[in-house]
Amino acid sequence: MMLELKVKHVMNAGNGLVCLLMIRKALKTRIEPINQTDEQRLARQMGSQIQQVVAIMTPQFHMNEPWDARIDMQITEDEYRQMGNPTINDTIRIELETKKEA
Repeated sequence: MMLELKVKHVMNAGNGLVCLLMIRKALKTRIEPINQTDEQRLARQMGSQIQQVVAIMTPQFHMNEPWDARIDMQITEDEYRQMGNPTINDTIRIELETKKEA
């Protein structure tokens, strides 16, 4: 499974480490509702636009958009370079798989 996360915060933690805070949009915002009236569709679009404006006007470390997964991790500066030096609002893709213990 591939997990796409948006970078919300990057900070040099010293001692050769970098802190990354990444989030994933909430499931509700990723599924398009069906059978909407014109009024419902218009209200949803207006709500989404208002949410985008508020997100732009507030500092990056405030997470005003709905999210359902948050990953806060420390990696080495070398690993950060290998990832391509991601910055705020970049998208990171992480592959997840289950490993059975022997």
